[in-house]
Amino acid sequence: MKLAPSAGDGASQPLSRAQAYTWCGLAGAFAGFVQSVITGPMELVKTRSQLTQRPVGECLRRIVATEGGPRALFRGLGVTVARDTPGLATYFVTYEMLMDYLRERAEAARQQELLKRRRRKANNFTENTELKENTSEIAPPPPPLPLLVSPYPSTLAVLFAGGTAGMLSWLIVYPLDVIKSRLQADARFASSRQVVLETYRTEGLAVFMRGCSPTLLRAFPTNAATFAVVTWTLYSYEMYCNRQALGAGANAAAAAAVTLANGGEILD
Repeated sequence: MKLAPSAGDGASQPLSRAQAYTWCGLAGAFAGFVQSVITGPMELVKTRSQLTQRPVGECLRRIVATEGGPRALFRGLGVTVARDTPGLATYFVTYEMLMDYLRERAEAARQQELLKRRRRKANNFTENTELKENTSEIAPPPPPLPLLVSPYPSTLAVLFAGGTAGMLSWLIVYPLDVIKSRLQADARFASSRQVVLETYRTEGLAVFMRGCSPTLLRAFPTNAATFAVVTWTLYSYEMYCNRQALGAGANAAAAAAVTLANGGEILD
């Protein structure tokens, strides 16, 4: 998923790896900010509904009526932004770094396979030439060569990259998620700072990582599946476009051959 812009003045020049990762991180951070603004009120109402076992609509009305109007729906927005902005930046950059590494390994395997094919072809040509000189006969054709290694990473590799990116993005922001959840769940807290101080004083430092293990276990398969579907959809579209381009080229070559056969000229 290469979404970073190209460098240069109008020319499609590839970015350096550092530039690509920087753009990817900035895009992920901005997406996290926008996501926080949109989903913050939804998460607040969901949290209250789960804790009080009241319908979502009733929780929404009570928050607006008793906690300061519609503005109360954005309670905990600051810590939500602080969680999602670096979280999504890490999410996308980690995935891109892992996919670059896996693509390089796939390309290296493909080049190694090509080298083996060239060497085998050269050896067969030498054997055929020597046999022809000695016996005036040509050796039977060699067995078909194995298929080339795909230039695309395997599905398992894509699953691994997506799952790892999801786990790492949650791991680095999980304490902020605990703070956000407690701030939104309990109207007694006036700020994130109060949540941190009171929680640390009464429950210790370890509480900020409580529940992290099941969150990571959930994050791996969820994000692995998400990125696998996105990546293979993009690859499928890329392969389709490549086939269309090859087909158009073959049709143009055939039309040119017919034109020449009929005594016509091909004009540039």
